[in-house]
Amino acid sequence: MEYGEISKEIWDRILSDLSDPKVYVKSILDKADGVGLSPHQVPVIRYWLIDNDEYLGTLGLRKELTSEIIKREGNIGFQIRPSMRGKGYGTKILELGLEKAKEVGLESVYLNCSKNNTASKRIIEKNGGRLLSTSIDSVSGEKSLHYIISF
Repeated sequence: MEYGEISKEIWDRILSDLSDPKVYVKSILDKADGVGLSPHQVPVIRYWLIDNDEYLGTLGLRKELTSEIIKREGNIGFQIRPSMRGKGYGTKILELGLEKAKEVGLESVYLNCSKNNTASKRIIEKNGGRLLSTSIDSVSGEKSLHYIISF
């Protein structure tokens, strides 16, 4: 199992959800519709990057933002399986996610990454990301980079 930047607890939850694919898919669709969210969450649409039936990564798109989500997550978050990194899939999934953002009517999107995550920084900038600001993440204590991509 590849854990990458996702915590073991999240992977365990994903794997338990996958034991019943109908439940897992329903939970994704519910989150996209805003069903069952806590007060600090907003709806998120999930997309998977798949090549020849192989799962490569995922992207979450949020049409709505709160001030906290802007600081911590932004409109788009993406991740590529560790064994598939460095092959251009991160650039591709963000490119496709930006197309989806335009389709739902967004004129710009906010993205964040850790200063130490040079791959994500490069992917965001390659897709037109402009650095807006930096901050210290209140949870991890790491320096975060805040980007905007305007269409």
